[in-house]
Amino acid sequence: MPISNCLLKNGIRLITEPIATTEAVAIGFWFSSGSRDEHSSDRGSTHFMEHLFFKGFPGFSSYDISRFFDRIGGYANAFTDRDALCVHCYVPRLAALDALNVLVGMVYSSFFSDVDFEREKTVIESEILGTYDDPEEMGFDLALRAMYGDTGLSRPVAGSLSDVQSLTGERLRAFRDRYLSLNSLVVTVAGNVDAESFARRLESIQVTALQPRSETLEYAWFANSAYHPSTFAQSQLFFSYPLFGFSSESDWLSLDIINLIIGDSVSSRLYQRVRENAGLCYSIGSLFSCEKSGGYWMASAAVSPENTARALRAIEGEIDAVSRDGVSSSEVVDAKSHLLGELSLADNDVEGRMKSIARQWFYGGFALTGSEIAALISSVDEALVRATLKKIFVGDRRSVTVFAPARRIREVKKTWK
Repeated sequence: MPISNCLLKNGIRLITEPIATTEAVAIGFWFSSGSRDEHSSDRGSTHFMEHLFFKGFPGFSSYDISRFFDRIGGYANAFTDRDALCVHCYVPRLAALDALNVLVGMVYSSFFSDVDFEREKTVIESEILGTYDDPEEMGFDLALRAMYGDTGLSRPVAGSLSDVQSLTGERLRAFRDRYLSLNSLVVTVAGNVDAESFARRLESIQVTALQPRSETLEYAWFANSAYHPSTFAQSQLFFSYPLFGFSSESDWLSLDIINLIIGDSVSSRLYQRVRENAGLCYSIGSLFSCEKSGGYWMASAAVSPENTARALRAIEGEIDAVSRDGVSSSEVVDAKSHLLGELSLADNDVEGRMKSIARQWFYGGFALTGSEIAALISSVDEALVRATLKKIFVGDRRSVTVFAPARRIREVKKTWK
């Protein structure tokens, strides 16, 4: 069924994909501002605000929110990233309108009391401390810092411990009010839902008149090699390239194809040649991330310290080979077949569809059905894939981060350039 995309009278945008063959509904409340947009005095505030949305609103306590979603067999959750904030839920069809009402209360009427603020501050401090025990996350944060320097794109979404400890309830309430006055709400819905009843409910919300928002998106990229000593059992390796000029649906799909060929599947070049054939690691893969001002492609691996230098050379060799020689016709055919199969398997994944619609809208200004995406995948040809390869793998743009024991870093610096 076609996607409905309408701008309501109060400025809320509602994008709905009806899926009549399911009994489930996924709802997402999205705001296109994340941690990268915070001023220095507000770092960590968007993520902190996300936590307090679950602490109750008039007529509904924090426990009532939890009990509501538990009783219907669904769930609610939220996340903050560098470009967006999302509060979402997954519920049975018959409870969808009630769930919508709960999300409205959470976002627009939450208490944000001082008691809840102080209690949740301790929770968030524990969340931040947990990242210090995760070598992959620590290595990833260091890779972002090498790529982007000291900008909003590299700083931790939750802020630092000192950022969170310096916040007050009064400042966070002011941040919440300012945030909601500067960012329009986009609601994406997928599943067996009556779009008209959702539109009527959302249009009844008294939204604060949006203030003009000036947005200057910083996008600094640093091509370099960064080395950081680690006390963890494995070395973390990262190869990254910036993504410039990717905006159309075909651009992103050709990038998806390239990513699958290089590292995002078990038949990929990196997985087969670095793990299966050379036995240099257990964990290896690649990903790409789109952002409002650009994005990046990244290959990463976790390896035994003694294999650090060999793994770096092996990963570099595969990336150099694909950038020099391109990919084969059969690899493109297989990757397109993978994407089409993945799309078919996700046909009734309403939560995945809800999130996909939002990402499409924020980063491309479009919202496509599964069948429309399938047609686009089929239309991507080798010429477009080759052109995309040339846009990504420009040697002087590469950023490499090594998070490894000090002894192995010394070895790498001597033997690998």
